[in-house]
Amino acid sequence: MPPVLDPSKSKVDGLAFIGLSLTQKSERGHPNSETHQTAFDLNEVIDRDYEFIMSTNDDGWLVGGGEPGPPVSYKLAAKDSAHVELMRIGTYRKDWGGLPKEEFVDVMKSGDILIPQIEVSPTDVVANPDKPPELEIRFDMEPEIPTFDDADAPLPLNWQLRFIHNQLFKKFEFPSRFCPGAFHSTILRKAEFRSEEHQAKYFAKCDSAITAWKKMGPQPLNTVARGLDCKPLPVEKKEKPKEHAPHPKPHEHPPQNKSEESPEQPPHHKENKPKPRPPSPEILASRQKPTPKDPKHPEKSVDEEEAKEAEKPEVKEEKKPSSDAESKTEDEPVDCNSGLWLFDDRENITHFFAPNFLPPYNTPEKRKIILDVLKEEWCEHSLSWKPCGEGSMTKKKPAKVVRELPIAPEEEKTAPVEEEVSSSSPLVSKLDNLVGDVLNHVNVCCAPLNEQFKQFGGKPAAVSKDEETKMA
Repeated sequence: MPPVLDPSKSKVDGLAFIGLSLTQKSERGHPNSETHQTAFDLNEVIDRDYEFIMSTNDDGWLVGGGEPGPPVSYKLAAKDSAHVELMRIGTYRKDWGGLPKEEFVDVMKSGDILIPQIEVSPTDVVANPDKPPELEIRFDMEPEIPTFDDADAPLPLNWQLRFIHNQLFKKFEFPSRFCPGAFHSTILRKAEFRSEEHQAKYFAKCDSAITAWKKMGPQPLNTVARGLDCKPLPVEKKEKPKEHAPHPKPHEHPPQNKSEESPEQPPHHKENKPKPRPPSPEILASRQKPTPKDPKHPEKSVDEEEAKEAEKPEVKEEKKPSSDAESKTEDEPVDCNSGLWLFDDRENITHFFAPNFLPPYNTPEKRKIILDVLKEEWCEHSLSWKPCGEGSMTKKKPAKVVRELPIAPEEEKTAPVEEEVSSSSPLVSKLDNLVGDVLNHVNVCCAPLNEQFKQFGGKPAAVSKDEETKMA
């Protein structure tokens, strides 16, 4: 059952949500796919040629352009629907436990939810605990616990997702609210590998892509200015400044007539024009000004020194790569278009909400706002807020173990298999049985004290005849 806020009042498990769109158009995907981001080509973590994957569900690959359908892929034809959910709304009906769309849009437009410039980086590709599993690309916050007591420490990778998620969960309370597996994008469902060796090679391929993306640093997703209706806004053309004629130098005179402005004149004009008389030597001497000397080196003129300085090669400082949002200052303009999308379902987007909490984020005021929001963490097990590091988001990553190993006899030792444990897992049942056996043995060892318990209304532990003989 999904960890919704109030299961008793959540009537319909709808598909509406607020989150990120990672869709892209691809030559190998569906022709109607749209490009909402170009930072990460998710074809680098999928297996279109089925070199490693043996089978999937009918949907096939959900990302990297989607599925083109027959006769290319022979999966259900579908557009790219890559996305990351930040809050599941479910339905827009209150009587079904949802939230009316108008109410949600009004709050988002009001500015109550601070939307930063979203710059993220994928952190891993994993198989979830389902059997067969879903393959997911994750956008976890790293480190999971920010450095709260150091004002100079950088903000965690992908902090924007937790920052927005926490605000949404604080602002909206309705029965169907939850966040499925924060924060991931599903790549494929019901993945069956050809063998354990093929499985290992697939994840090695994914690790290479993740490493390359992390070297790039956090990247913005949508880079196009959009309106509330998701349509790109018209690009304003900036007028080029008019070029002004250069001012004449002090010793030069502006042209007096058209013949001097336009040197290409017919020959007869030049022939009829009288030649000017050359200036006399006295006038030339009076126009020449002495070249100033360098006071430190009188034998060298200032012009000579400036000429030598100009000949020196220009030394350029190397800049370290960093997040644009982190490095910008208040005076530097930055295009902030990487915001949030409202989905009716994974293939139908209705609204776009642009960032309203703009960089830089390294100022004391903005760091305080961000860290105050990140101090708490939602726990989907207790359906309550916990201190950061104690909620359900802080956990070990799911193991990359997909194939279900056969259960060995009790006398044989088997290698431990790393997997996520849920309350319904067979492992939990075995542990419960083990605890029960231990308690029964304790009761047996304490059998002589049963007579004393009887005096106070206690019930004696059940002891077998063989055990009574051993104790005697």
